[in-house]
Amino acid sequence: MEMSEIRVAIVGVGNCASALVQGLYYYRNSKSKDTVGRMHPDLGGYQEFIEGRRER
Repeated sequence: MEMSEIRVAIVGVGNCASALVQGLYYYRNSKSKDTVGRMHPDLGGYQEFIEGRRER
């Protein structure tokens, strides 16, 4: 079975969304032993952040 990608867009970009995206990019190429503070180091390679939008 071939894996599909899941595209993620976040609406209401603020501090929490920023921390999520920064953390995912920071830990993207880390080894499992180096991921202190991240509960699930391997997300299966599915996520791709395609858009962030701030609604007013």
